[in-house]
Amino acid sequence: MGRTSDARERLVAAAMELIYARGYQGVGVDELCARAGVRKGSFYYFFRSKRDLALAALDLRWKLAREHMVAPILEGDAPPLERIRRFFDAMAAASTQEKTTTGECGGCAFGNLSAEMSSHDAKIRRRVRKVFDEIAGFVAAALAEAVRGGDVAGIDAAENARAVVAYMEGLLLLSRTYNDPSILRRLGEKAVDVAGARSNGNVGRARKTGGRR
Repeated sequence: MGRTSDARERLVAAAMELIYARGYQGVGVDELCARAGVRKGSFYYFFRSKRDLALAALDLRWKLAREHMVAPILEGDAPPLERIRRFFDAMAAASTQEKTTTGECGGCAFGNLSAEMSSHDAKIRRRVRKVFDEIAGFVAAALAEAVRGGDVAGIDAAENARAVVAYMEGLLLLSRTYNDPSILRRLGEKAVDVAGARSNGNVGRARKTGGRR
């Protein structure tokens, strides 16, 4: 197989699919090669190990998520708090589509990998942490904008953004555990409350009390 083939891309696509569906430990190199239609020798031309392939798949999954959902929504034209709500709505819609297509809610590909591998592989743990940090950065920017616009008072945007990411991961885990995407839709509506973001009607009260809840 020539160096200019799409073998690497097919291996990464196979890893994205199989590791998400069955976990890192549940998939071997032979099966990844078979799914990709790539000889094992070609696998080791592109990747030193299954871990390196898993990291490449993680990076691509995040690139796609960032470009097609995270950035367009959280950096969009809607008011900042509405963007956070829409972000959770988008996750609910994706989970609903997944359940319709496969019969299962798979949860968060990044969170699943972290839960399985963080205690065994520091490199995977650091890579997933980077993804979560970047998501928190998008949320923090939206919350900071809400503060500047007077929609929110008395919050630490960066710290509260981390609370939103933690809440997101919890909802994705629950939706996977119960195999129920409606959890994301119902409880996702409370994401702005988790962020500590008061509605417009409460901003004045927050200012009077110095931002205390």
